[in-house]
Amino acid sequence: MGFGDVKLGALIALFSGWIGYAAAAMAIAAGFVVGALVALGLVLSRRRGLRDAIPMGPALLVGAWLVMVTR
Repeated sequence: MGFGDVKLGALIALFSGWIGYAAAAMAIAAGFVVGALVALGLVLSRRRGLRDAIPMGPALLVGAWLVMVTR
């Protein structure tokens, strides 16, 4: 994760924290799960290698969106 992803994660936790602490934790965790699934799919399809960088920001946003929609 780059520093931009860390700042984005802090903003996601800040805004989802208005709903509750559990929502903030779930939003960040869901972002990591989405990122892991995307990375796994890219590695298995051989579009990316194990040492290639994969952006985490879009996965964090999708994970936060999923938590907010289901709440």
